[in-house]
Amino acid sequence: MDNLREDPAMKSIARMSAIAATLLTAMMTAALIGVVSAAPASAHTSLTSASPADGSTVGPPTQIVLTFNEPVGFTRVLVTDAAGRRYQSGRPVNVDNTVTEKLPATPPNGRYTVAWRVVAPDGHPVEGTYQFTVTGSAATAPAAAPAAPSQTTSTSSGTSRWWIVLIALLIAVAAIGGVMLVRQSTTDAESDPEVETGAESEADPASDARADTEAGAGQ
Repeated sequence: MDNLREDPAMKSIARMSAIAATLLTAMMTAALIGVVSAAPASAHTSLTSASPADGSTVGPPTQIVLTFNEPVGFTRVLVTDAAGRRYQSGRPVNVDNTVTEKLPATPPNGRYTVAWRVVAPDGHPVEGTYQFTVTGSAATAPAAAPAAPSQTTSTSSGTSRWWIVLIALLIAVAAIGGVMLVRQSTTDAESDPEVETGAESEADPASDARADTEAGAGQ
């Protein structure tokens, strides 16, 4: 048993097993960190209020105002009626955590859908939709209707991707450590004194035989 423990091959196998266990642990830890950190990312940025409000019935509005719980950027707002006609005008205006989208004309009576998309300060996109109803308008609906964009029916959020970089870094560090341990194991196996002693022991009988031959020739 002691000979097996002292065997250089067995030592190398033991080191390789330890390296594999270390790599597996690092990868599992990185994956766990990614799952835990990704979960709350969707709750960072949210729509706190809107004008007109979600589900409200109002007179013809001249603009849509969205207020978020923190400053946002790269915003896009679409305002469409039940037939898919668009009513937004140009690009929305961002001021801190408020987004304003002007309407080009008085909207006719009917139900409208506001679809918005913004980018949060931490870089992940957030999007959602809500609806309101217009009443008391004297305007009539346009005759032509452009194609309606596909809309979602519920608010959803993108996921922060910084944890992907963290996982990659952890795996890279573990891989580098594994390579260094493998090289160290190889070096130790090559320089193991037991191997050298064994080699010398195997060479000793040959040296003794030559010595005996020379002694016989001298006699």
